[in-house]
Amino acid sequence: MNDQLPPPLDPPKKSNAKWWVMGCSGCFLIVAVVAGFLMYGAYKGAKSLGGDLKSGFEMLATIGQAMQSPEITEALGTDVKIEGVPTSQETETTRTYNAGLSGAKGKGQAVVEMEKQPDGNWKIIQIKFTPDGGAEIELKTEGLQLP
Repeated sequence: MNDQLPPPLDPPKKSNAKWWVMGCSGCFLIVAVVAGFLMYGAYKGAKSLGGDLKSGFEMLATIGQAMQSPEITEALGTDVKIEGVPTSQETETTRTYNAGLSGAKGKGQAVVEMEKQPDGNWKIIQIKFTPDGGAEIELKTEGLQLP
């Protein structure tokens, strides 16, 4: 019988550093592309609110003020909500916001028209509300302030 041990094996080869660098770079590239798509989606979402986030918040605040008017409360009830996603149309001197509204008594459409003043600020010039199956109502704009 042979009591000798077999010769020791060679140690395993170490992986090459370039493969680690390429693998990590590939993962980083995938993360960067996904982050880019998410940022682009957020940017487009902000643009759809009226050009930028400030005008998007302005639109929601303006529609919110209109929702508190007695005419809308009479037509839709006290628990009025924005239905769907409000839309906006904008030129250099005018902005128009459209929003579907709903309440316990029914539904309707609000349209807020704004005009750019010489000092660069925006002023609400007209708010119209049309309840489903009803006639258009022009709401008062005095005292409404933009944020």
